[in-house]
Amino acid sequence: MITNNSKKFESNVFAMQIIAHGGFVDNGTGNGKTYYINTINLRANHVMQNEYILSSFTNSNNWEDCYETKEEWAKDKRETEERRKTWIEKVKSDLMSLFSNIYEGSCLIQKVNAEFFTVMHVYEIQGKK
Repeated sequence: MITNNSKKFESNVFAMQIIAHGGFVDNGTGNGKTYYINTINLRANHVMQNEYILSSFTNSNNWEDCYETKEEWAKDKRETEERRKTWIEKVKSDLMSLFSNIYEGSCLIQKVNAEFFTVMHVYEIQGKK
């Protein structure tokens, strides 16, 4: 949920606030295409932050450091990757209410610090009216 209501933001549901939003048209890519670059800065509430942390695989690729077997490591890594996909889908789904084309083009979500994230959404606009 995207909210500016502090009670909703502090509740026990996945919620975010949009801190800043901006964009620009980029037609100087050299490939003859025109893109719109959309950036959104988000503040995550505690639920969104915790789900992000639980979707972070922090163990090394040397499975012997943390696991009994390579299979156990691979299973944990797959489950963590699924949690991250679910987290990204929740963010995109919430942003869909403001940006109906969030599923077009490419979308990158980057953690800035403990509670702030930047979303960069790039999509082609050439030929669109």
